[in-house]
Amino acid sequence: MNDFVKNDKGKLQWSLMPFEQLEDTVRVLMKGAEKYSRDNWKKCDDVNRYKDALMRHVTAYIKGEERDPEDNLPHLAHAICNCLFLQYFNKLFEEEAFMFAASHGLVNTEEVKKNEEAYLWSIPDKNGEFLRVGTQVKVLPKGEKQYHLGVVQRDKKKGFFINTFKTDYYLDEVVWFERVKTIDEQMEEKNEQKTVRCPGKEDDQE
Repeated sequence: MNDFVKNDKGKLQWSLMPFEQLEDTVRVLMKGAEKYSRDNWKKCDDVNRYKDALMRHVTAYIKGEERDPEDNLPHLAHAICNCLFLQYFNKLFEEEAFMFAASHGLVNTEEVKKNEEAYLWSIPDKNGEFLRVGTQVKVLPKGEKQYHLGVVQRDKKKGFFINTFKTDYYLDEVVWFERVKTIDEQMEEKNEQKTVRCPGKEDDQE
């Protein structure tokens, strides 16, 4: 009678991975390390370049070209590499956003686990609303009395900052920032204010 017991339910089942199909992906990584340097791809400061590369390889494959003429390796292997790169940066940005949020007491670990997508490529404003890179905000820099309009940006080495088109303000240089409401949101607020009925004589008589 076999009474072997192992509690591995819910753990990763690596036996499902078709490792043989990943050999060409490893060859692509080896070619990159030979052409540039090992892990050179991690130094990229604009992930859009990997999105572009991914689409080039996928498009070439869809058009019927199976191998990249530059290195004779499958386009799909190149595409998998670009997907891995993008996944790496997504995870990196997610961790940085969480560290900032946690250090400012805006979120807790359990909240982040439940809403991982909300924190990806995002940073929390003074209201705890997570804003994606590219979101327009108004920011109040330290030592100033007027806020400026700007855009949330991110530097790979220095982290998130607000670009006001004249000056870049990193997070330790600002008092607060918050998302600029869209025109539709502003109009909705105005309409709500107009519909608020002030008490008049009719109300007194009721």
